[in-house]
Amino acid sequence: MRQIFTALPYIHPAEPQAIVEIYRRYGTARTIKRGEVLKWGGESSRIFFLEKGLCAYYIAGELSGRASILSLIIEGRTMGDLTAVIGTRCNVETRALVDSTVLVVPPSVLKNAIASCSAMAELVLANNTAKEESHLEGMVANFTLPPAQRLKILWKVLLIYSGQNPVANTWYRLPIRLSADICGQCINLRRVSVSRLVSAWLHDGLIRRNGLDIEVKGDLFSDLYDWLTTTNIAPPDWRPD
Repeated sequence: MRQIFTALPYIHPAEPQAIVEIYRRYGTARTIKRGEVLKWGGESSRIFFLEKGLCAYYIAGELSGRASILSLIIEGRTMGDLTAVIGTRCNVETRALVDSTVLVVPPSVLKNAIASCSAMAELVLANNTAKEESHLEGMVANFTLPPAQRLKILWKVLLIYSGQNPVANTWYRLPIRLSADICGQCINLRRVSVSRLVSAWLHDGLIRRNGLDIEVKGDLFSDLYDWLTTTNIAPPDWRPD
């Protein structure tokens, strides 16, 4: 799954609990609709913590004309903190993929927490570094791995972040329903290519459908490479593995 860093590709690591507590203390709940844009094109600094739903960072598509997802934002993740702390601008679009609930947090809250506590500053630095490494891991995977490997990695990361570490001869329900189009936007494939992979795995008995859900047999992931398994180096404690 990982080739260079310890962060998993395609999806950010969960926020450390100490940061989540700050967001929940000072944040204001807001409901957002599917397709709603929270930030776009380097707008002013704002922080959103996803309590419920699903969002994504989209890469600006003015040149390619094709939607590409830099990172899926699942529950327990933050949007906007990478730039809000230091006031930089970033040309990505932050969009809700389903109806969601976020906490809107003033950037000053996080800045003040960092300024008042060196331990918090170290935690934020480690967390933000892990997020950027996740972006890089995703891009490396999309540039170097074949299509089937990329989709397997995306699905396994979803399972790991839901608390499931797949093993052989065991079935697992994917915790989030992702369309072939959304999967393709994450792993740089066309929708039809994703659909073909799904059809082939259905035929081979490696996945099955249960209503609207997809269930995956742990054997599907048996050929995934992860450099950490050969070095016995564990990620920091606050990051799920």
